[in-house]
Amino acid sequence: MEPAAFLNLDLELSAKRDLAPLAKYLDDHASLLHCGKYGDDYRLTAEPVCGGHSNHSARACTEELLDTLAALPGELRELLDRSYVRLFDYGFDGGLNAKAVSVDVPSTLLLRMAQLGIGLRITVYPHRAELPSGIGAEAMD
Repeated sequence: MEPAAFLNLDLELSAKRDLAPLAKYLDDHASLLHCGKYGDDYRLTAEPVCGGHSNHSARACTEELLDTLAALPGELRELLDRSYVRLFDYGFDGGLNAKAVSVDVPSTLLLRMAQLGIGLRITVYPHRAELPSGIGAEAMD
């Protein structure tokens, strides 16, 4: 039996303007996963590094990422505000024959997200009996 569990929190942004300056800031204050052009638009994905671990807890990751975004200097805050997609994507491992998992995000954090115009997405990854092709067990350490 493999338990269901919180994995990580991703910040996902899409914009008409280049997000590279914001990516540079986030690379110093979080874990930058991607920043680049996608069609005519720009996308950025980052996650907090809570206590050195991206999967510390949903609440701790939410607080850290909100604190990082609240501290953005003016021109970078404008890039965030002008992004037409602003999402927190909470990732969960669905587990296998496991009990349900519940994660509470308090209303105070939801309010902070709403004040920044950040939506919420929940992604549940299904159990995989085997690792995807090309990924060895050493990649999971």
